Amino acid sequence: PGLMLAQDHLSLVTKALDELAAAGWLNEQRAAEQLVQARAARYGQRRLRQLLSQRAIDGDAAAASLAAVRDTELDRARSVWLKRFGEPASDLREKARQQRFLAARGFEGSVIDRVLKEAAQRGRQTERDIDAADPGVSPWLPDTGD
Repeated sequence: PGLMLAQDHLSLVTKALDELAAAGWLNEQRAAEQLVQARAARYGQRRLRQLLSQRAIDGDAAAASLAAVRDTELDRARSVWLKRFGEPASDLREKARQQRFLAARGFEGSVIDRVLKEAAQRGRQTERDIDAADPGVSPWLPDTGD
């Protein structure tokens, strides 16, 4: 009797879901787009794809949603890196830590390398600016014109 009851409930749930989908209340494409938009600021393509897959959203709906944020991957990785670290790695151990963090967030290796390379270049540029500046003037404070 218990098995029959469970099968009856399953068939009722399946029927209800089919009716909701037919009425337009359940839409895989909208669900995929919403998930990607909600999480894109924090995650890369790999992690977003995994989240979609965990929710059984695959195929065209997932591909279309991921394509919508593909062009912003580098900018999103920069933003995540800046929020978490803000300054270039001081040694190889710190660089590896930053790489692991971004990889765990689902960013591609080439994107991670570019973000860290740009950060290191900005760090070197800042050091040169400080060295070339008047020692009595802070490059971090606005010029008051005194």
